[in-house]
Amino acid sequence: MNSQVNTQVEVGNDVNLVALWTSVDVTRWIAGIIAGAIAAAISMFVGGLLSTSQGYEFIFPIKLLGTAVLGGSATGYGNTQGLIVGLAVLGAITMFWGFVFGHFVRTNKFWGLLGMGFTWGAFTWVFVWNLFLHSSPAIGASNVPSGPAFACCLAYGFGMMTIALVDKVIRR
Repeated sequence: MNSQVNTQVEVGNDVNLVALWTSVDVTRWIAGIIAGAIAAAISMFVGGLLSTSQGYEFIFPIKLLGTAVLGGSATGYGNTQGLIVGLAVLGAITMFWGFVFGHFVRTNKFWGLLGMGFTWGAFTWVFVWNLFLHSSPAIGASNVPSGPAFACCLAYGFGMMTIALVDKVIRR
């Protein structure tokens, strides 16, 4: 019996996912974290446009994330504390998931990233928005419709495609 682990990433024409996903690529992780922050900005821009179309502040989506810590008062007009806490929550969530995306998605090809961007956006909507964030009573009580939340999550997922550019810039 051969007990050696095959550490080659490519074996013939196939990719050894175990070897790929257990390998350390710090540059890709950093690119994922930065891409997560960029994707968050894109997502919050889309959310801001949707918010203003409904009569809310442009920064309402960021403040909404602050309600997980501060409660419903975080979304009040002129509440800078809600904005600061919302930015911290947004950064923590999106940069963590950017790191995870960077670790597991190792391609820089457009079509691969487009498919993974859609998948990541749908994943974000199902698990982060509907399950994780709605465990906060204040966010659950906000009655934000699923459509705009899904649009923001898709914008985040597709925004993760910027990892290709960030990865290329860092590796120069």
